[in-house]
Amino acid sequence: MITALFEFTRASPGPAPQGASASTYAHAVLVNWSMGQGRSFDPLMDLPHLLVATLTWDESNDAASRSDLESWCGKLGVAVSSALRMSVSPRQEGTELLAPH
Repeated sequence: MITALFEFTRASPGPAPQGASASTYAHAVLVNWSMGQGRSFDPLMDLPHLLVATLTWDESNDAASRSDLESWCGKLGVAVSSALRMSVSPRQEGTELLAPH
């Protein structure tokens, strides 16, 4: 599984249509995106102009997951203002990250 931290905002400046916040549209993107198999999200910061969330998806569907996210963002007028890949799992069991001193 891949886990990444994403920050979502409105794609264009100014008020959102019908008074909905950028966060509302970002949530709609993530709900639709997470309907794909092996995808999930966890909102970490929810402000009217910004949504920060961790997203997790299956590594074997990496390209499709990223493409679907871009597609939903485009459809709903949401921009990814930053993204940071945090981890790829499963980790190898028994592998030490640091050598003992």
